[in-house]
Amino acid sequence: VHAQSVAGFMSTCSHGSDASNTNIAGFVLGVRLMLANGTTLNIDKQSPDLLNAAACSIGALGIITEVTLRCIPTFSWGPRVGQWTDGVEDNVPDTVRAFEDWEPEHTMRLWTWSVGTPGHRRRGGMERVHHARCSDPSVEGCQLWSQAMDRTANGLVYAHKVREMEFAVDVSRVPDIFATFSKYVESHRELIDGNHSQWHLLARFARGDDAWMSPAYGRDSTYVTWYMECIDPSTTRRDCGMTDAAWCADGKSVPCDTPALTKQYDTFGRKWEQIVYFVGGGRPHWGKENHANSTYLATVFPKFDAFVNLTKELDPQGMFMNKYLRQRLYDPTE
Repeated sequence: VHAQSVAGFMSTCSHGSDASNTNIAGFVLGVRLMLANGTTLNIDKQSPDLLNAAACSIGALGIITEVTLRCIPTFSWGPRVGQWTDGVEDNVPDTVRAFEDWEPEHTMRLWTWSVGTPGHRRRGGMERVHHARCSDPSVEGCQLWSQAMDRTANGLVYAHKVREMEFAVDVSRVPDIFATFSKYVESHRELIDGNHSQWHLLARFARGDDAWMSPAYGRDSTYVTWYMECIDPSTTRRDCGMTDAAWCADGKSVPCDTPALTKQYDTFGRKWEQIVYFVGGGRPHWGKENHANSTYLATVFPKFDAFVNLTKELDPQGMFMNKYLRQRLYDPTE
């Protein structure tokens, strides 16, 4: 994400890639909301239910005007590469990111990060570019991050848009999800259009938390993602603004609704979402594309009814409702 706000990051329960830490909801100590009636509501750990609702509010409770966060020191990182195993859940305590970006023409493998937060990907087989905010500037990856930070205000230059769907699932369900999707891809391989699109899978771990609408509520989770770059891979782009041109993604930027990309999204992206729901009981990342409705979400979020009742209490006229929220909180038929 090129630009973020603290309130937006918190409202969508966004996360890093660290199995020893929760998503942002687990770091929220206090919130101040402006409610629909114009009053303010200060929430802290003295009101645990309200805090757990507000820590991942998806924009439905009020306007966030102030947040208190628990912070941690900066850290260094290091990658480790291993093979895919069905027992991936056994490795969660020392695994941060799993499943090296998988493209349908490759055999699936396992990529784990010992410590840290990886970032942008560059196309080229199974190769990755690693970014991390580091405490030791002598580490090569830290130097690369520093160069990127010197180059732009936000640290990274994204030369193109993406379409991305991400879901949190119980770690134990991951092998079945990937196996089911792999079978689907194999039976529809003739529909893969690698000449006009680039899409892949990736996943990250996060500890469980107590935020009512958090995708990782009550369980250690793997965030599994279908990720398509809105580029034309038959072209070359080397002018994205990075000091090292190799950091630029190949392929000129194209609209995400280009017919070739839309077909891949409908054929493989939407099937990925369905499999994650029906095989893994996935919960959507609120900052990424998803098509869930309230009927489904009520079955996978244990505190769903309590959250919906709170939205009605704090915003009885639905001032903060929109089409996206109505579909996911109220309207089962959309």
